[in-house]
Amino acid sequence: MVCPLCSSHTLEKIQAPQKLYYRCLTCDLIHIDPSHCLAPEEEKIRYGFHNNSLENKGYVDFLMQFIHFIPPELLTPKSAILDFGCGPTPVLSLLLEQQGLSPTLYDRYFFPETPWRRQKYQLILVHEVIEHIQNPAEYFKTWGQILAPSGRLIIRSHFHPQENSDFLKWWYILDNTHISFFSEKSYDYLEKQGLWTIEESDKKSMIILKKAEQYT
Repeated sequence: MVCPLCSSHTLEKIQAPQKLYYRCLTCDLIHIDPSHCLAPEEEKIRYGFHNNSLENKGYVDFLMQFIHFIPPELLTPKSAILDFGCGPTPVLSLLLEQQGLSPTLYDRYFFPETPWRRQKYQLILVHEVIEHIQNPAEYFKTWGQILAPSGRLIIRSHFHPQENSDFLKWWYILDNTHISFFSEKSYDYLEKQGLWTIEESDKKSMIILKKAEQYT
C-alpha cells in the first residue's frame, strides 16, 4: 500500500467501525482502503441522489462563495474554463454562463465525451470533486499539462481534521463516495516538491494553485 498522492509507504491506519483509512505521514492525505470503494455503477447511482439545481438556493449560495473566491481577472469571456467533474446538473457552469462565460463541461459519468484534454485552460475548477478521486497524483499531473502557464487550478474540498479522533466523527466521511481527504499540509507538500504554488487558501476548503514550470 502506498499513498496515492506522494507514493510514500509511511502510512498510519485509521480504523472506523465499518471502514479502514490510511493517513500519509509524508503528505497528510487520508485515503480509504480500496476495498471500500464503490463500484462505478454504484457510485453513479449515488451521485444521482444529490439535490443540485438552480432551484436549491442553499446550493447556489454555496457555489457563489466559490465563484467569489476566483480571481476576477480570470472570469472573462476570453478565458477557457474547465468545470471538471461537473455532475449531472452543472449548476456551477450555469451560474458562470449567467455572467457571460462559456465553461467546458467534463464528468466521468455524465459528460464523458468532452475532448477536454485537447486544449489549454486559463481556469480549471474542481468543485467538491477531489474527495471522490482514488488516484489524485495522476489527476494533478493531467491538470498541470492542460493548464495554461498563466492559469489557475482552483479546488474546493473540505480540509480534514488533524486529530484522527475528530476525523472519525467528521460528517464528510459519511458519504460513501468520499474516499480522498486533503489538508492544507497536503497542498504544502505539493508546493515543497516544486509541483504547484499555493496562491491563496481560505484555510478550510478552497485553494488556488499555480502550476510549476515543468508542466508547461
